[in-house]
Amino acid sequence: MKQSFFGFSMGSRACLGQNLAWMELRLLLSTLVRRFELTVPAGKEADMTPLFHFMNQPKDGYYRVRAMHRSD
Repeated sequence: MKQSFFGFSMGSRACLGQNLAWMELRLLLSTLVRRFELTVPAGKEADMTPLFHFMNQPKDGYYRVRAMHRSD
């Protein structure tokens, strides 16, 4: 795969906003986890397949998650 296909590129022509984008992603994910209770819907267990010998992914390619707003 060509390096130009990577999201942030590499080397001297790397994206200047890469660190900001990663920080925003971490902030978004931590906010979602803090504000919502994430569970797997009843009867919707994911049928997982091994990927790269150390990760799993659903066979149909989708994670089904139920998000309930936390009542603090």
